[in-house]
Amino acid sequence: MASPDPSISPQVRAALAAAERAPRSPAAWEALAEAFGAAGQLEASAQAWEQRVRLDPADPRGWAGLSLALRKTPRRAQAPAAARQAVQRAPETAWLWTNLSAISLVVDDVVSAVEASARAVALDPGDVEAWGARCNALAAAGDLPGALAAADRAAGIAPDDPRPGWCRALALLAAGDWEAGWPAYEARLRRPGARRPPAPWWDGRPIAGGLLVTGEQGIGDTVQLLHLLARARDRVGQLCLALPAGLHAAFAQIPGVDALIDERALSGLPPGCVAAIALPSLPAVLGLRPEGAAQGVPALAADPAAVTRWRTRLTERAPNARLRVGLCWQGNPSYEADFRRSPGVRALAPLAAVGGVVWFSLQKVHGALRDGPDAPLPIIDLDEELDQSGAFVDTIPCLAALDLLITSDTAMAHLAGQLGRPVWVGLAAQPDWRWGRSGATCPWYPSMRLFRQAQPGDWAGVFGAMARALSRVPGGAA
Repeated sequence: MASPDPSISPQVRAALAAAERAPRSPAAWEALAEAFGAAGQLEASAQAWEQRVRLDPADPRGWAGLSLALRKTPRRAQAPAAARQAVQRAPETAWLWTNLSAISLVVDDVVSAVEASARAVALDPGDVEAWGARCNALAAAGDLPGALAAADRAAGIAPDDPRPGWCRALALLAAGDWEAGWPAYEARLRRPGARRPPAPWWDGRPIAGGLLVTGEQGIGDTVQLLHLLARARDRVGQLCLALPAGLHAAFAQIPGVDALIDERALSGLPPGCVAAIALPSLPAVLGLRPEGAAQGVPALAADPAAVTRWRTRLTERAPNARLRVGLCWQGNPSYEADFRRSPGVRALAPLAAVGGVVWFSLQKVHGALRDGPDAPLPIIDLDEELDQSGAFVDTIPCLAALDLLITSDTAMAHLAGQLGRPVWVGLAAQPDWRWGRSGATCPWYPSMRLFRQAQPGDWAGVFGAMARALSRVPGGAA
C-alpha cells in the first residue's frame, strides 16, 4: 500500500491501528479505505479497498467501494471493471447498477451507462438516484426527451431533493434550451454546500439601490459571465462585484462594475446594496438566450502600453515566425472530470507538423512545463514571466499580443474569449454543458473556434484537425 500522508488524521491513524490488529478483517480494511477517502488520500483508499476485495471477493459492497475509489484516481479506467464485478455478484440490487451507470460515464462509455441505468430503474422504480443516473446517461447519449422524463420521475419521487432539478438543468443547457435551462439551473443553489449570496436575492427587476454580485464557481466560470454585469447594471443603482482580491488588478475595468470587493471580507450586504445575486444566476434573471449570449463581449481589455511591450518581447523571442501561438493543456486537476478536459502536453504532438509557428506556453500552476513530461514540440515557456504581481495581469496583454491561443477547456479559453482574441478550444466527446454538443462556433465568444473529439479520448484527432487548419492560416491572422 502507498504510504499515508505524513500529516495523518486521527481517523486514519485509528483505522490503520484497527487493520493492523485484524489484518484478515474485511470490515477493518473497509473502514481504513473510507478513512483514507475522507482524508483525501485517494490512491491509499483505492489500495485499501483492493485489500478488502481480496479478503472477501464474493461481497459486492467491496467491489462497489473499489469502483468509487478508483474513479477519483489516475487509475479511473479500472473503475468500470470493479463496478461490473459488483453487479455480477448481486444482479438484482438496483444501486449497484446505478453505480455502474455513473462509473461508465466517467470513462465516456455512454452505451453501458444507458444500459445500466435502465436496469437500475427497472429493479427499483422508486429510487431517486437510479432515475438521476438515467437522466445523466440519456443526456450524454443525446436523448433530451428521455433525460427530461427521467428527471421528472426523480422529482416526483423526491420533490425536495435538488438533484433532479440539477440534472434537468444540465441536460437542457447542453441541448441549447436556455429558456427552460437557466431557470432550472437555479437548483444548484439548493444543493448541500452551495455558495449562496446574502439575502435578499435579486429577481432581475429594476431597483434604485445597489446590487451585490458574488462569485460562486471556478475562475473560468466567472470569466465567462463578466460581460453580463453591464446588463445587470442597467437595472440597478450601482453594482458591486465580490471576487478574490487576487483578481482585482486584472478585472479592475469591467464594464458595469462600480466597485470590487474582496469576497473573503463579506459578512452580508455591503453598505448601499439592497439585494444580491450569484454571478451564475444572471443568465436566468436577464433572460439570456444563445442569440444574445455574446452581447457585451469583449468585457476585458488589455492596457495598450502593456500589449506593445509584450508584442516587442514576443517578436524578439521569435523574430521570423509566421505565427506566434500560445498553448495551454491543463485545467485544475482537483476537478473530478479534469482528465476529460485536460489532454496534457504530449497530446499536442500533431501541432509539430505546422511550419512557421513559434509556440509559447501560458500554462501556470498546474501542468507547467518544468513539472511535466517533455513536450513533443519546441515550446517557449513564459511561466516565469507571467503574472508575478497578480493573477492575469501579464497574461491579458500577452494574449492580446499573440496571434492565437490554442487550449483545452480551461479558464484561459474564457479569458481569451472575453478579450475578443482568436482562440481555438479542444473539447472532449462529452464536453461540459456550456459548449453544447455539436458545432465549431460558440455563442459566448465570436472569436472562438471549437474542435471536438469524434470519439472519446481522441485528442490526436482534435490536434490533428487544428494542425491542418493552422497550416492554412496566413501569417499574423487566426
